[in-house]
Amino acid sequence: MKKFVVFFIGVFITASAYAGQYADALNKCIASSVTDKDKANLARWALAAIGQHPEMVGIVSISLEKREEINRAFGLLNNRLLGETCAKELRDTVQFEGKAGASSSFEFFGRLAMQEVMANQMVLEGLSGAAKYLDMAKINSAINSR
Repeated sequence: MKKFVVFFIGVFITASAYAGQYADALNKCIASSVTDKDKANLARWALAAIGQHPEMVGIVSISLEKREEINRAFGLLNNRLLGETCAKELRDTVQFEGKAGASSSFEFFGRLAMQEVMANQMVLEGLSGAAKYLDMAKINSAINSR
């Protein structure tokens, strides 16, 4: 069952919108330019953003000061990647693929943040805690029914 949960999460976080050749180049630039520290900042930003959802009240608690620190780090990361390191790729994407191409790269950036969170062994173990409540017979029946 643990493998099923990990597989499901992998499918969820790797599903992507169509990206043209310029957006692909921008995605590659972003992926090759982020450091381990950047990935940690992405993970913090993703958690802080998700924590804003009304259903997360009482589950995720981040002080205003910490949230500001996280947002600042994320903003500076975007400034560096999109305004400097990958500026040509961003410009080409917008010029040749429009907002849709740029949007797919922002989705990629979000997926990169979630992949950093989901790749952590402790997170995977936490996610697999739900596996004991899965009815694998029912799920397999749904998969195999015609």
